[in-house]
Amino acid sequence: MITAFFDIDHTIVRGTSMERVFLRYLFTRGYITIIDILRNVVFICRNMNDKSGIAIRSKRPYLQGKSVSLMKSLAEQCFREKIVPEISEMALAKIREHKDAGHSVVLLSGTLDILAQELTRFIKADHFIACTAIEKDGYFTGDIMPPVPYGDLKRDIVLRYAQEYAINLKECFAYGDSMADSGLFQSVGNPSVVNPGRRLYGLAKERGWEMVNW
Repeated sequence: MITAFFDIDHTIVRGTSMERVFLRYLFTRGYITIIDILRNVVFICRNMNDKSGIAIRSKRPYLQGKSVSLMKSLAEQCFREKIVPEISEMALAKIREHKDAGHSVVLLSGTLDILAQELTRFIKADHFIACTAIEKDGYFTGDIMPPVPYGDLKRDIVLRYAQEYAINLKECFAYGDSMADSGLFQSVGNPSVVNPGRRLYGLAKERGWEMVNW
């Protein structure tokens, strides 16, 4: 099965990240406090030296101790109210194009799984791979189950996915907006760079990758 792998933030969702929108949604409605935000900021600051970006995405301190059922319900509400209006129509058109061609559509992102699941339902994607928040006794621990789908680990995940489902990656597609997706782009036969910044634009031009602006 030919598969199209789509990043989410700044690729399908325009100009922002779903999780940033979700954080703001939780805070303004009182479901997380300034202490939760500070805990998150401190964790990020302590891991800023990790150039891979994996360490920062290995935990979600603001979710620690939060009810799983409540957070899932709020993720659904936030997605419907705040994220749907930010979804790119051009991205949706490209997804429909792949589905009409009989391709499988897989979302691959370092965003939180409870948000990626909502987008998967909305666009009728076949599968999603995102940061899976670990649960214990009905509450989130704040930890993320490895591997974190970000940077070079995206490439490793795609290689394992292709092996599991007997996919020929040379026939597959990938869409993303970040230098962190470069390993993913090199893994497929049809990479497309979305809304590239200067560094990614230069790399895409050098490698002959397609560039699109959504």
